[in-house]
Amino acid sequence: MSATRECRREGSTDRGTVVRSGGFSLVAESHPMRRRLQFMARYSLADKTVLVTGAAGGIGGASARALSARGANLVLVGRNSSSVAALARELGEERALPLAMDVTDPAAMEEAVGGAVDRFGRLDVVFANAGIAPERPATLATMDAEVFERIVEVNVLGVWRTVRASLPQIIANHTRPVDRSAA
Repeated sequence: MSATRECRREGSTDRGTVVRSGGFSLVAESHPMRRRLQFMARYSLADKTVLVTGAAGGIGGASARALSARGANLVLVGRNSSSVAALARELGEERALPLAMDVTDPAAMEEAVGGAVDRFGRLDVVFANAGIAPERPATLATMDAEVFERIVEVNVLGVWRTVRASLPQIIANHTRPVDRSAA
């Protein structure tokens, strides 16, 4: 299980104790992500623009909230227009641009990057977070080929398309993409 998912639980895990407080999870001393999270808490994102794919979901929404709290402008990309619009309203529409797009569409990812630059003047960080899993647990032997191919399309090629569309801005601004690989 990924550390991110464990952070969303309450109680004890094999990686340490996770405590939910005020909508955010606090990671115990024994958690391997603690040092990275402490560093990120000191990193200011004021005047930086972050594009988050999968923003309508749990990890994407929680990440967008944390990034907003650090001062980032956000481009919220998700397939569900009402969910990304609601998140933009929650975070403040002056600093959040909701876009209903599919990461499997290269033209849509180019449009998302263009929207970031048009609205905020730049794109500094890309959090390629969109990912899907089969509705029911399955193995390669039992999973339908169409389901597997859709998962690869979103989880692998969607990340690649998102990062590829963003690279000109990322390189120009001397920043970086972030990939949260789907497990």
